[in-house]
Amino acid sequence: MPLDHTIPTYTDKAAPFILEHGGKMGGLEFLRSHVPQLAGSILPSTLLKGDQTWDDDRDIRSYRMIVRASHPHDFQGLVDVIDTKVVQPEEDINDIIAYIRHQAASNAVVSYAQYENPAYQEADTTIGIQPYFPNKRGSIVEHPNQPGMFIISNVAPRALGSKMEIETYGYDRSSGEHRWLGGSSSGYDKVATERAVEAYELIRSAELVQDPYSFQVEFLQHTDHEQL
Repeated sequence: MPLDHTIPTYTDKAAPFILEHGGKMGGLEFLRSHVPQLAGSILPSTLLKGDQTWDDDRDIRSYRMIVRASHPHDFQGLVDVIDTKVVQPEEDINDIIAYIRHQAASNAVVSYAQYENPAYQEADTTIGIQPYFPNKRGSIVEHPNQPGMFIISNVAPRALGSKMEIETYGYDRSSGEHRWLGGSSSGYDKVATERAVEAYELIRSAELVQDPYSFQVEFLQHTDHEQL
């Protein structure tokens, strides 16, 4: 039976955060509030609603920012439909915010979003702004039919003009064994893998997502811990 995208996959416990800030940013705010073990690993966020704009008293930024749209229907088929943008220090963040809001209201996005869920309203979009770090990053998802089996992909930082390197492997929590599924196999970091799995299971136990569903978590790898 196909997934009905009009039915939320998040829990009633998480619903106030998702409805207020959307799936991406509301999910992070829920975890920041409910999982103290992860609070220090979640990047700081600025959340903008309606026609609010970025108001930073620093005239010159020496770092990049990532700007993304967050909508309550992210958990219902809308995730990654609206662009996410990395903003360079010389760029105006408010120009990027205006572009993303314009895209959220475009005929193409509205047509698709209302096909997935007729209740879509672009006005429900929250803009989330976070610092951007080009660290080694990755994602983790639990196999939907094999509990305890995780699929992990790592993307190494790349030099300008070089090819992106992605390594993917399966990790069995019960046995601690892993096997390569694709890409390079330059090195397996058991400690980083176990930290990613522990973070995933903390998110699961916090009841952000309903039990029948698997979900994906993206992370940055630092020398001491992961950040979501």
